[in-house]
Amino acid sequence: LSQKIALLVHHEALAMRDKAEVFLYATRLEDDDNTEATEEITKLWTEAMQLADQRDQTQQSSMNQEPQATDWEAELAILAQLWTQHHSHLSLLQAFLVLHHVLYGILVPLINNTKDNQYAPAAAGYAEALALSPYCNQDHEDMNTTCLGQSLALALQFYQQAEDVNGIRRIQELQAQHTQPSSSSEPEL
Repeated sequence: LSQKIALLVHHEALAMRDKAEVFLYATRLEDDDNTEATEEITKLWTEAMQLADQRDQTQQSSMNQEPQATDWEAELAILAQLWTQHHSHLSLLQAFLVLHHVLYGILVPLINNTKDNQYAPAAAGYAEALALSPYCNQDHEDMNTTCLGQSLALALQFYQQAEDVNGIRRIQELQAQHTQPSSSSEPEL
């Protein structure tokens, strides 16, 4: 069920409130004994989603005027803290949600709207982490439309913008691994 939810999140634009609810649902699925970490994770995610919701509401009420970089940066700081300090306590679904939201909900729009390459290294790292996450990596039949293919393409683009030769090489190797033809033969019709 969690994998299906992750694919739905990737392919459908969910409202911030819906993402927040899915994350809290994933929290309840976990049997984590670390209650303190779970409470901190929930607090940070909720704060970030509230900021995202405020940003979206402000954008809608101001005739779709693009948000300022600072509107995303506070949210990014909270989710970066959540990821850095608590990624080992996240469920697979929660990890997917954090990575997906940071990449597609914050960094891609931030880079597109500011045209500032200072965010490219972070975007590349989050895109690579998302591509390697189990819920993104499991679906690689069509490289151009899957979470894996899109994340690898973004990672490559952002590593190129950041001029990170090692990152570029790593992503190209991952792309080559996932685009190699399978050894099984197609059935004849």
